[in-house]
Amino acid sequence: MVRLIKKLFIPTVIFAWAVCYYVEILGKKASAGYFIKPVFWIMAVLYVIIAAKDTKIWLDDRKKAEVRPKDMETKAAGSAKKTKDVELVQMAVCVGSAAVYLLVMPYLGFIIATVLILFGMFCWLKAPNKPGALALAVIVTAGMYALFKFGLKVPLYAGIFGF
Repeated sequence: MVRLIKKLFIPTVIFAWAVCYYVEILGKKASAGYFIKPVFWIMAVLYVIIAAKDTKIWLDDRKKAEVRPKDMETKAAGSAKKTKDVELVQMAVCVGSAAVYLLVMPYLGFIIATVLILFGMFCWLKAPNKPGALALAVIVTAGMYALFKFGLKVPLYAGIFGF
């Protein structure tokens, strides 16, 4: 149970913060919530998915632990530590990538920085088809650009190349 609580702690804190911000926005004028409301509901759905997935994994691990003999548990403990180390590396790479993305976006602009970060993450996640990963990065960036620039009228960084 402690493992599940640890795993859900950060998503729960972030979601609680989002709920507080959402409640604060509800009292403002309608235009203040044009961007916040859809993002909040997407976060709510993602939080429910994450919580359900982590709870299911935790329940499955408990069932496996009841069936497995003691000598298997020592091997499982070693592999759990390796898995935890891999998760920490993955989290560090994601946070570091986001930090680099935020640092270079004013210079490269939204379009180039977003294509690079998405393509880099797809490659890091071992996408089997590199041209397909690049195409997907361009398509997702184009969709995000259209949504923010034209749909939500959010100003985006143009960068040194002017786009």
